[in-house]
Amino acid sequence: MSTYFLAKYRRSEALTGLEIARRLGLPIVTPRTFPTRVIPGDVVVNWGRRPLLTDEETNRFRWLNAPYGVAIARDKLATLIRLTANNVPTLQYTTSPQIAAEWGDRVYARHFLHGSSGRGIEIVEPGESMPRAPLYTRAFPTYAEFRVHCTWHGPFFIQQKRRMRKERRPDTFNPLVRSYGNGWVFANQGVDAPAVVTGFAHAAVVACGLEFGAVDVLMAEDGRVAVCEVNSAPAVSGTTVDKYVEALGSLL
Repeated sequence: MSTYFLAKYRRSEALTGLEIARRLGLPIVTPRTFPTRVIPGDVVVNWGRRPLLTDEETNRFRWLNAPYGVAIARDKLATLIRLTANNVPTLQYTTSPQIAAEWGDRVYARHFLHGSSGRGIEIVEPGESMPRAPLYTRAFPTYAEFRVHCTWHGPFFIQQKRRMRKERRPDTFNPLVRSYGNGWVFANQGVDAPAVVTGFAHAAVVACGLEFGAVDVLMAEDGRVAVCEVNSAPAVSGTTVDKYVEALGSLL
């Protein structure tokens, strides 16, 4: 039995998980090379990929993040549906522009179900014309935002999204779309996430059928939380790489 790390491109800088594979000593396969190298019974650490396999073929391997779970996590609507079905608190959402307009609140029209870093988000204020989009989410009164890295055993690393220092913030700084390009970073110093945040983050990973993932959780000042995303291939560097090497190594 062999263990492989499944990535999209061997040398892609975007796939920061490749450093984890190197540190774990795992050979890298891609969806293209997968059929010629991996044999039934092998273990596959899947970093956010969806190889074209039938259910029967998929079941021949032991997965850390099977393709069906990755497919759910990558699709924002599918994620929200799965979280709701499993009683994990999440954002209020709809696929109807009429219903979104009736909320009478700020709406995030999401033009891409597979976008990342805020790509494809259009902010619609009350009274403005609602555009056509495959998904709409209602604004949540965010007081703090956390990223909780979990395996199916539970959380193993917690970060909090914070504004960049003023001298580092880009001219495009946006307090409403919290992405790196808009002046936000994940910090891990002095982070104190309540148990309700880490508990529902863990529940979200399990609900999506994953063995590991990075869960973005919003918290309101009154203590309410909303899980908004589960990442099956999060951007990792520095301490986060160390934590994933330890966590994934314990699962192999």
